[in-house]
Amino acid sequence: MAETGDSIPSTANINTKNVNIELAAREPWPTNANLYVPLKEQMILWAPDCLSTLCLLRKVCVPALHIEHVRNAAEMSNYGVPPVLTLNNRILSEFDEIANLIELKGLVVVEPRGKSTVESYSILCTEVLGSLMKYFTLCEKAESSVYQSFTSVYPWPLGLILFLIYRNRTINNLKVKEIWSLTYEQALTKFETTVKALSNKIQENHSNYVLGDNFTRADAHLYGHLYSILHMQINPFNSNANQLTNGAHSLTTNLGGTNSPTLSNRNASPYEGLSQYHEQINEPEKIQKWREEFAVRITKKDTEEEVKCKDMREQAKKELDDFHKQRVEQMDRTKGQNRVNNRTLEDDLSNNANNSVATSNEKLTDWDKITSLCEFNPKNNRSQKDLTRYRSVLLQLKQQQQIAAK
Repeated sequence: MAETGDSIPSTANINTKNVNIELAAREPWPTNANLYVPLKEQMILWAPDCLSTLCLLRKVCVPALHIEHVRNAAEMSNYGVPPVLTLNNRILSEFDEIANLIELKGLVVVEPRGKSTVESYSILCTEVLGSLMKYFTLCEKAESSVYQSFTSVYPWPLGLILFLIYRNRTINNLKVKEIWSLTYEQALTKFETTVKALSNKIQENHSNYVLGDNFTRADAHLYGHLYSILHMQINPFNSNANQLTNGAHSLTTNLGGTNSPTLSNRNASPYEGLSQYHEQINEPEKIQKWREEFAVRITKKDTEEEVKCKDMREQAKKELDDFHKQRVEQMDRTKGQNRVNNRTLEDDLSNNANNSVATSNEKLTDWDKITSLCEFNPKNNRSQKDLTRYRSVLLQLKQQQQIAAK
């Protein structure tokens, strides 16, 4: 719901908005529906509207919904309040427009005589619970959290300017509603009184919802505001909010559903609640059954894959050990064979009187072995290239080596 004090939309804009919603309600729900919500750092500002919208969409079991966190979710909205829902080429901003679309599609049934009551409870959530949350976030004890939500996303000084604009506009709005003049303890008492009154109302109806057994936008609004207030990550508020948790626990559990984020985890945040809703969007029963069977098959295949991987690792280790063992044996055999071949060559050179040159210790030098492999008689190699120069160099090197040895 747009802030009080903003420019009032003209009649033409209201008519255009209504026509846009009616046309979107006549079309089937697209498979590429996107819901744009703020980033985690900005969630403290817009958590009630975002969680209320997600609660409503989850309850009516929309066929498909993709949630995307963007920095400029508020700027994308026509009224400066996220979330923003895109259906094909149509854009719907804030909770009220999305709730109107859901009601026009017939996904939420509201009797004509109960519409005024639904609107009354929605206004109660916005004007009382929503205003109290803004009071808690902008009080002296927690104002730094709101400041960080701007400065952590926008560069300086843009973050500071946007924070000051938001703070001044919100404080003026709270002054008009006579909320800003309350003390911190009085605000907590007002919140506790409101929650108890709503809880008693639901208990009197002997149902899980505000208006009997039918879920309405008022229930979604109530859940979003309660969950957001009781899960604010503000240290001064956490010390006093524990006493209020018991009174609101049943409310949030019933309104959000059996799988909804509850108040049992006091360390949870509105962002985590939004992420949980993203994972818990209801699906048709057939898809849920298929998903469960698919999860069982995947688990079974993963177990079999782990066993196969373990066997393959053991086999690979055994083959690697055998390879190293064979390699060592082959190297030992090669070294032994090379020694035998070397001794055989030396024996052949020693027995050949024409090519042998014995040293003082009767051992052949390396040059003796090299020159023994060369043919120095040019008559025997007439068909080959002229290697005269090469032979002369070898003989010269051999003689120089012998002189140096002496």
